[in-house]
Amino acid sequence: MVDDKSDVDQETEDIPQFDVLLKKLLESDEDDDDKIKKLRSILNNAQKKYQALIERRDALHEEANAFKVERNRVNDKKKKLVEQMKEYKTKRNECTKKMKEHKQKRDQAHNQAKSLIKYKRDKSNQIFSDLPADITTAEEQIKDLDMQYQTSSLTPKEENKLLDTIRSKYRELNELKKLKPAQQDLLSEIDDTDEKITRLFKLGDDEHEEVVRWSEESQKFHDQMQEYVDEISVLIAEADQKHEEFKKINDRATYYHQRAIDLRKQIVAIRNVLRKRARDARKVIQDQNLAVKKALDDDEKIDEVIDKQLEELKNKGKIEM
Repeated sequence: MVDDKSDVDQETEDIPQFDVLLKKLLESDEDDDDKIKKLRSILNNAQKKYQALIERRDALHEEANAFKVERNRVNDKKKKLVEQMKEYKTKRNECTKKMKEHKQKRDQAHNQAKSLIKYKRDKSNQIFSDLPADITTAEEQIKDLDMQYQTSSLTPKEENKLLDTIRSKYRELNELKKLKPAQQDLLSEIDDTDEKITRLFKLGDDEHEEVVRWSEESQKFHDQMQEYVDEISVLIAEADQKHEEFKKINDRATYYHQRAIDLRKQIVAIRNVLRKRARDARKVIQDQNLAVKKALDDDEKIDEVIDKQLEELKNKGKIEM
């Protein structure tokens, strides 16, 4: 892994400021030939430093791209897991929906059964549990009274009283017998209600089994989905780390690239100085040739012109940016 920015500064702090060196050299009083030699030396050194910066930049780009490739690989893997997780989530939601449907049916069946239980209880309170025994008792009492009336010697008053009692018992027996059909209907209705309650609880139990089954299926897909959630979280963290490494190294490559651009500007400036020196030298020679050519017509001036041109060529004038 590449070091941080402080290392970048340390690695490049030995790069001279060639523009400063160039300025000092051109302003110095050194001989022009010495200046040219030093300029060429500075140019050669600058070009080496420039090449080193370019190589360093390219190496960092290559290293950054390696992290970029890894980051993209992790992101692609994450995307595939997200798609798979979505499938499990869809299946989980479908199971949850079915579970809720069966739960609603179960609760509906249980609520209906509870309502019928209350209805049965209310109807049961209307039943005379001893009605058959009461009818039998009334019939036996009437028989006894009839026997007493037939076998006993009674005064008219006693006879009338006994007859009133017998008539009262007959009315009581008739009332009890009238209740019997209604009681039978109630008992039959209660039996039917019991059957309905049993069926509803059976339906509720069946629906509850479905609730449990779909709940377990839903939980299974949820657990599988959660495994993907955990793995995706790890991949996101890994991708972020790869991206940070890529960004940090890419920033360093950009730093070296900018240093190379700045150095290239200085190299161009040095080359321009050398080119100007070459142009000036060529012009001196051209002017010398022209002067000599003109002087050929005047033998007395030939030596004077040659001496003057040689002096100019020797001095070459001041080298400037």
